Amino acid sequence: MNVMGIGNYSVINSYHPQRANIEEKQISYSFADMVQNKLDDADKARGVDEAHRQSCTGKPVWHWHDGPFGYSAEVYKNEGSTSEYTVKLKYDNGKEEERIVDAEKVNASSCNMVDLSVRMYHLDAEGKIENPAPDLIVAHLYLQHRTPNANENTIVDYRSWFEQQLDLELNNDRNWKNISRLTNLLDYL
Repeated sequence: MNVMGIGNYSVINSYHPQRANIEEKQISYSFADMVQNKLDDADKARGVDEAHRQSCTGKPVWHWHDGPFGYSAEVYKNEGSTSEYTVKLKYDNGKEEERIVDAEKVNASSCNMVDLSVRMYHLDAEGKIENPAPDLIVAHLYLQHRTPNANENTIVDYRSWFEQQLDLELNNDRNWKNISRLTNLLDYL
Protein backbone atom coordinates (compact mmCIF):
# COMPACT_ATOMS: atom_id res chain seq x y z
CA MET A 1 0.00 0.00 0.00
CA ASN A 2 1.36 3.42 -0.94
CA VAL A 3 0.51 6.22 1.49
CA MET A 4 1.38 9.87 0.98
CA GLY A 5 0.31 12.48 3.47
CA ILE A 6 0.75 16.02 4.62
CA GLY A 7 -0.90 16.91 7.91
CA ASN A 8 -4.21 15.15 8.15
CA TYR A 9 -4.65 14.72 4.38
CA SER A 10 -3.51 11.47 2.85
CA VAL A 11 -3.81 9.66 -0.44
CA ILE A 12 -3.98 5.90 -0.27
CA ASN A 13 -3.57 3.86 -3.44
CA SER A 14 -4.66 0.36 -2.50
CA TYR A 15 -7.26 -2.31 -3.02
CA HIS A 16 -10.00 -2.86 -0.46
CA PRO A 17 -12.69 -5.49 -0.86
CA GLN A 18 -16.09 -3.96 -1.36
CA ARG A 19 -18.79 -5.25 0.91
CA ALA A 20 -21.87 -6.33 -0.96
CA ASN A 21 -24.85 -4.47 0.41
CA ILE A 22 -27.93 -5.44 -1.55
CA GLU A 23 -31.21 -4.41 -0.02
CA GLU A 24 -34.70 -5.13 -1.22
CA LYS A 25 -36.65 -1.95 -1.93
CA GLN A 26 -39.79 -1.92 0.21
CA ILE A 27 -42.82 0.14 -0.59
CA SER A 28 -43.62 2.46 2.28
CA TYR A 29 -45.12 5.86 2.74
CA SER A 30 -42.87 7.17 5.52
CA PHE A 31 -41.07 10.45 4.93
CA ALA A 32 -37.64 8.73 5.02
CA ASP A 33 -38.72 6.25 2.35
CA MET A 34 -40.12 9.00 0.13
CA VAL A 35 -36.82 10.88 0.39
CA GLN A 36 -34.88 7.70 -0.41
CA ASN A 37 -37.13 7.05 -3.41
CA LYS A 38 -36.43 10.58 -4.67
CA LEU A 39 -32.68 9.97 -4.26
CA ASP A 40 -32.96 6.67 -6.13
CA ASP A 41 -34.87 8.42 -8.92
CA ALA A 42 -32.15 11.08 -9.08
CA ASP A 43 -29.51 8.34 -9.33
CA LYS A 44 -31.40 6.79 -12.22
CA ALA A 45 -31.66 10.17 -13.93
CA ARG A 46 -27.88 10.56 -13.60
CA GLY A 47 -27.39 7.12 -15.11
CA VAL A 48 -26.59 5.24 -11.90
CA ASP A 49 -28.88 2.22 -12.01
CA GLU A 50 -28.85 -1.06 -10.10
CA ALA A 51 -27.00 -2.94 -12.86
CA HIS A 52 -24.33 -0.27 -12.74
CA ARG A 53 -24.13 -0.49 -8.94
CA GLN A 54 -23.62 -4.24 -9.12
CA SER A 55 -20.79 -3.81 -11.64
CA CYS A 56 -18.97 -1.75 -8.98
CA THR A 57 -18.91 -4.40 -6.26
CA GLY A 58 -15.37 -5.64 -6.94
CA LYS A 59 -12.17 -4.09 -5.71
CA PRO A 60 -11.79 -0.35 -6.22
CA VAL A 61 -9.08 0.73 -8.63
CA TRP A 62 -8.09 3.62 -6.34
CA HIS A 63 -8.97 4.70 -2.84
CA TRP A 64 -8.16 7.80 -0.84
CA HIS A 65 -9.24 9.58 2.32
CA ASP A 66 -9.50 13.35 2.49
CA GLY A 67 -9.33 14.40 6.13
CA PRO A 68 -9.93 18.15 5.78
CA PHE A 69 -13.02 17.68 3.61
CA GLY A 70 -14.18 14.64 5.58
CA TYR A 71 -14.73 11.92 2.99
CA SER A 72 -13.28 8.72 1.59
CA ALA A 73 -13.44 7.90 -2.10
CA GLU A 74 -13.46 4.52 -3.80
CA VAL A 75 -13.02 4.56 -7.57
CA TYR A 76 -14.23 1.69 -9.77
CA LYS A 77 -13.55 1.27 -13.49
CA ASN A 78 -16.77 0.95 -15.48
CA GLU A 79 -16.98 -2.10 -17.69
CA GLY A 80 -16.97 -1.44 -21.42
CA SER A 81 -15.36 1.98 -21.12
CA THR A 82 -11.72 2.99 -21.33
CA SER A 83 -12.01 6.16 -19.28
CA GLU A 84 -15.27 6.07 -17.30
CA TYR A 85 -15.19 5.48 -13.55
CA THR A 86 -17.73 5.32 -10.74
CA VAL A 87 -16.66 7.24 -7.64
CA LYS A 88 -18.27 6.27 -4.34
CA LEU A 89 -17.87 9.02 -1.76
CA LYS A 90 -18.41 8.16 1.89
CA TYR A 91 -18.51 11.20 4.14
CA ASP A 92 -17.48 11.19 7.78
CA ASN A 93 -21.02 12.29 8.73
CA GLY A 94 -22.44 9.05 7.26
CA LYS A 95 -23.70 10.49 3.98
CA GLU A 96 -22.84 8.55 0.83
CA GLU A 97 -22.74 9.77 -2.75
CA GLU A 98 -22.01 8.11 -6.05
CA ARG A 99 -20.98 9.83 -9.27
CA ILE A 100 -19.75 8.84 -12.70
CA VAL A 101 -16.60 10.55 -13.98
CA ASP A 102 -15.25 10.24 -17.52
CA ALA A 103 -11.54 10.88 -16.97
CA GLU A 104 -10.96 11.87 -20.60
CA LYS A 105 -13.60 14.59 -20.40
CA VAL A 106 -12.35 16.20 -17.17
CA ASN A 107 -11.17 19.73 -17.94
CA ALA A 108 -8.47 20.70 -15.43
CA SER A 109 -9.20 24.36 -16.17
CA SER A 110 -12.56 24.00 -14.47
CA CYS A 111 -13.03 20.96 -12.26
CA ASN A 112 -13.35 19.85 -8.66
CA MET A 113 -10.80 17.96 -6.56
CA VAL A 114 -12.49 14.56 -6.97
CA ASP A 115 -12.59 14.81 -10.78
CA LEU A 116 -8.99 16.04 -10.90
CA SER A 117 -7.92 13.07 -8.77
CA VAL A 118 -9.69 10.58 -11.05
CA ARG A 119 -8.16 12.25 -14.13
CA MET A 120 -4.63 12.17 -12.73
CA TYR A 121 -4.86 8.57 -11.49
CA HIS A 122 -6.26 7.59 -14.90
CA LEU A 123 -3.24 9.24 -16.59
CA ASP A 124 -0.99 7.35 -14.18
CA ALA A 125 -2.70 4.04 -15.04
CA GLU A 126 -2.13 4.76 -18.74
CA GLY A 127 1.56 5.41 -18.06
CA LYS A 128 1.37 9.04 -19.16
CA ILE A 129 2.40 10.51 -15.79
CA GLU A 130 4.07 9.06 -12.71
CA ASN A 131 2.72 9.04 -9.16
CA PRO A 132 0.12 11.81 -9.10
CA ALA A 133 -0.21 11.73 -5.29
CA PRO A 134 2.32 14.51 -4.49
CA ASP A 135 0.81 16.85 -7.09
CA LEU A 136 -2.69 16.10 -5.82
CA ILE A 137 -1.69 16.83 -2.23
CA VAL A 138 -0.14 20.15 -3.23
CA ALA A 139 -3.20 20.99 -5.38
CA HIS A 140 -5.39 20.22 -2.36
CA LEU A 141 -3.35 22.59 -0.20
CA TYR A 142 -3.64 25.22 -2.95
CA LEU A 143 -7.42 24.78 -2.93
CA GLN A 144 -7.59 25.19 0.85
CA HIS A 145 -5.37 28.28 0.75
CA ARG A 146 -7.10 29.92 -2.22
CA THR A 147 -10.62 29.20 -1.02
CA PRO A 148 -10.80 28.63 2.76
CA ASN A 149 -14.50 27.68 2.60
CA ALA A 150 -13.91 25.17 -0.21
CA ASN A 151 -15.06 21.57 -0.25
CA GLU A 152 -14.45 18.62 -2.58
CA ASN A 153 -16.98 20.03 -5.08
CA THR A 154 -15.46 23.52 -5.41
CA ILE A 155 -14.59 24.25 -9.05
CA VAL A 156 -11.03 25.56 -9.50
CA ASP A 157 -8.70 26.22 -12.44
CA TYR A 158 -5.99 23.70 -11.54
CA ARG A 159 -4.37 23.89 -14.96
CA SER A 160 -3.36 27.53 -14.59
CA TRP A 161 -2.08 26.77 -11.10
CA PHE A 162 0.17 23.99 -12.46
CA GLU A 163 1.33 26.43 -15.16
CA GLN A 164 2.25 28.91 -12.40
CA GLN A 165 4.22 26.16 -10.64
CA LEU A 166 6.12 25.52 -13.87
CA ASP A 167 6.88 29.25 -14.25
CA LEU A 168 8.14 29.40 -10.67
CA GLU A 169 10.35 26.38 -11.28
CA LEU A 170 11.76 27.93 -14.47
CA ASN A 171 12.45 31.24 -12.74
CA ASN A 172 13.83 29.89 -9.48
CA ASP A 173 15.29 26.42 -8.93
CA ARG A 174 15.37 25.21 -12.53
CA ASN A 175 15.28 21.62 -11.35
CA TRP A 176 14.91 19.71 -14.63
CA LYS A 177 13.18 16.80 -12.91
CA ASN A 178 10.39 19.09 -11.64
CA ILE A 179 10.25 20.98 -14.95
CA SER A 180 9.94 17.71 -16.85
CA ARG A 181 7.26 16.38 -14.48
CA LEU A 182 5.17 19.57 -14.68
CA THR A 183 5.57 19.87 -18.45
CA ASN A 184 4.50 16.25 -18.89
CA LEU A 185 1.52 16.75 -16.57
CA LEU A 186 0.41 19.87 -18.44
CA ASP A 187 0.64 17.99 -21.75
CA TYR A 188 -2.14 15.68 -20.56
CA LEU A 189 -4.27 17.98 -18.40
